[in-house]
Amino acid sequence: MDWTPFKLTRRLFMQVTTLAFAVVFLTGCDWEKIAQDGLYPAAKVNEKNPVPDAPAGYEDVFLGINVQYPDGTSQAMRVHGWLKDIGGSATTPVVIFFHGNGMNLGSMVSSNLLKMLEDLNSHVAVMDYPGYGKSTGQPSEPAMLAMSNATVDWLQARLPGRPIYVWGHSLGASVAMGMAYHRQHEIAGWAFTSIWSSLDQLAHKHYGNNWDNVPASWKAKNVYNNVALARGLTLPGFVHHGDKDDIIPFEMGSSVFNALANPASAMLTLTGREHNDVFNDPRLWDAMRELLQN
Repeated sequence: MDWTPFKLTRRLFMQVTTLAFAVVFLTGCDWEKIAQDGLYPAAKVNEKNPVPDAPAGYEDVFLGINVQYPDGTSQAMRVHGWLKDIGGSATTPVVIFFHGNGMNLGSMVSSNLLKMLEDLNSHVAVMDYPGYGKSTGQPSEPAMLAMSNATVDWLQARLPGRPIYVWGHSLGASVAMGMAYHRQHEIAGWAFTSIWSSLDQLAHKHYGNNWDNVPASWKAKNVYNNVALARGLTLPGFVHHGDKDDIIPFEMGSSVFNALANPASAMLTLTGREHNDVFNDPRLWDAMRELLQN
């Protein structure tokens, strides 16, 4: 079964971002808003993909989180997700999956990605980020970490003793990195698909010097320096990356892999794959089954 995502090509990406920055320049729109909407296009995603009721076999999950920001302020939010409990034994794994910035739970259903996750024969937990789907609040790196920690805490109580694995794609790979780094002594493994090195490097690649106009206060809440976190990640796992990816270049995934603080991790080069077609590659799913069996 193939998944059918919206195809964000590099040409379209550059057309959209160039237009956005032109609007900022000509109208005086603030750079923080364009950065926020560019990284987290939640409003457009939600408009295009309404989140339905929980699919058959899934239960709704609502978790309250308290987000702590670098400036000392905090904000209460509520995040929504789904859990598929397949029963099984005490060794049946739990896979937490974090989607890319252009998806929500609704598009995970319509794209067939949720069904594809079910074929891993594991418990499946999927969460929408703050501001996405039925989740409240505003996305940021601290909000993602608060959501991740709440998800692990809830699953440890809901499915005690089960091995937990975290997997993410694109933005979701950075969310998964944050969880893996901070909870590496409590989870069983991780997988990062199409991961960037740092948001600063990725933004400079696509935006050039325009990125320097984004306020430092916004950047402080959205660092996503995956290379730095990888240096402290001793738990082994898998990095997957398409070698034709022109949104998040293959070299960025390689730099994260090379920075990892353990020798047991592996990198899978998805030869011929771009950014949005990786889930149609059987090699990716074989790697995930290998990870879950270890």
